[in-house]
Amino acid sequence: MRANPDCTTARPSLPSAIHPDDTDILAGRPLRPGSERSMLSRFGDDVWDLSPAMFRANARPAAFRVDFGAIEDPALRRLAKEYMLARLQAPLRSYRGPCGPSTAKGTLLFLRHFGEFLHDRIGSVELARVDQQVLDAYLAHLGADGARSSQQIRLYVDVPIDLHHFGPWVTGGGIPFLPWGGRTASNVSGRSRTSSENTTPRIPEPVIGALLHWSMRYVDVFAPDILAAREELDRLKARAAQIIAEDARQTRHERFRYRLRTWLEARRAEGRGVHSGSAVQTPPAVSPMLGKATRIISG
Repeated sequence: MRANPDCTTARPSLPSAIHPDDTDILAGRPLRPGSERSMLSRFGDDVWDLSPAMFRANARPAAFRVDFGAIEDPALRRLAKEYMLARLQAPLRSYRGPCGPSTAKGTLLFLRHFGEFLHDRIGSVELARVDQQVLDAYLAHLGADGARSSQQIRLYVDVPIDLHHFGPWVTGGGIPFLPWGGRTASNVSGRSRTSSENTTPRIPEPVIGALLHWSMRYVDVFAPDILAAREELDRLKARAAQIIAEDARQTRHERFRYRLRTWLEARRAEGRGVHSGSAVQTPPAVSPMLGKATRIISG
């Protein structure tokens, strides 16, 4: 018995004719280290936790929980699960690649919107009853208030097109005909551009001339200094790594003794001494340290 409290079923859903309730929704996907397959969400759960398949370090687990429990109609909830699983597993790679965990929540919203429209239009989500007139009405509904861009409409239109192609993975079958005669969602939404001419304004010649001039100056004048600085940085990093490795082989006492001896020998080689406090007033906190250092070095 799994004990994942986030993945329990809130209300009973209609059984799927395609997927058993214990189907692993993340089957075939790489998981984060430490994830246990036995604790993953299953098809029958009304909350799917997709965070084990998310590798981004700053990802919030709550952002990758897909909640089907808010869908009142059991038939629409089942359709949403079947559609989401088809999007996650992408059984038709030649048609569409897999949906990522980060976009799953938005994908559910698009499917739910279409399902609720079908309820209002034909009274159910039985896809066999959908015809082109229904889809045309849905397209008109999407653009009726002018609030959605053609790019946003394309995302909504993707759903009925998907439900035709994913028919074998949906209980009762998908939409039985090719929506909009096989036109792409971009074309249907009006997002496609037929002109191949680049309409971006040209960069003025004085501007591009200055950019090219300084680009060449980087290559001809500054490049040697930049490359030399890069080499020096690499040497410093290598030296730092060497020092860290050497320090790791010594105790703290040994490191302190070695560094202090090296410093004193360097001052002796330069003909410089260490003030004892007679000629120059040495802070009280420094004199005991010098005395301790002398004792350490002498034995």
